Amino acid sequence: MKRRLGASMIELLAAVLVLGLGGLALFSTFGRNYRVSVMNRNQIASAFVAASFFEEVEAHRYGADFPTSWPSPLVCDQAPTLPTGAWETAGYPTTQSLPLWVEGNQVSQVFHRQVVLKNGSFAGKGLKENWDEVTLTVSWRESGNPNNPSGIKQFTARRMVWRENAVP
Repeated sequence: MKRRLGASMIELLAAVLVLGLGGLALFSTFGRNYRVSVMNRNQIASAFVAASFFEEVEAHRYGADFPTSWPSPLVCDQAPTLPTGAWETAGYPTTQSLPLWVEGNQVSQVFHRQVVLKNGSFAGKGLKENWDEVTLTVSWRESGNPNNPSGIKQFTARRMVWRENAVP
């Protein structure tokens, strides 16, 4: 019996199938990594927005009115909730746009900021307490997550502030 040189049709189809599945897995990994990197970029940027705001809070004189560049504070005991209107409408709190660079191109990401004060004394409103709790909620839109069809993400940070002569 004479042995044939080369590969049979079944062996070629099996090789093409294995290479195709390997390539598909490789390309799907690239897409997933891209989405994760965008999510990480936005989370880091929202933390930067919060850190920048709380640096300004630290420099703010207790009891003075909020600067006009800050979002108007809500005074309440409850955590803020997302407005029900469309993302672009005025139903959302103050926006801050950050320039970001993606693959050498400048893009802009919009972050909405909402400030809640526990008793309002930090902004000269409400009770004349010696302490207040400042809560900042940063919201942004992020697409591509099937578990979150609206695409709205949030980052919330809290900080206690005291009147200068008050003992914490």
